[in-house]
Amino acid sequence: MTIGSGLRGSFPLTVESIDKELKFIAPGAFGLGVLGHDGRFMMLYVGRSDSDVRKALKTFVGKANRFKFEYYDDPEQAFLKECELFHFMKPKANKSHPHRTEGMPWRCPHCGDY
Repeated sequence: MTIGSGLRGSFPLTVESIDKELKFIAPGAFGLGVLGHDGRFMMLYVGRSDSDVRKALKTFVGKANRFKFEYYDDPEQAFLKECELFHFMKPKANKSHPHRTEGMPWRCPHCGDY
């Protein structure tokens, strides 16, 4: 059984595509990757923004081929989604567990890490 990411997409990772698909300034989580030979999205990296996921995605243009994303109501929800993606998708380009925003008491529900 395939586990879905719960993110919107995938879309080409270009400034034009980001501007077309992301209409709001909001916290969010995202995955970067490529399409496999079978046409399915393969997630290679997960990340988040506590304030503007659109702006964060633009910093990765040229570093991956495609992206998925989702908005969240607050930074903690984006952090929790990033943790979920990190643990379940096991993206190869993430070298360490997602970091919480400094001073926030958030904990990963999957491993209890900060």
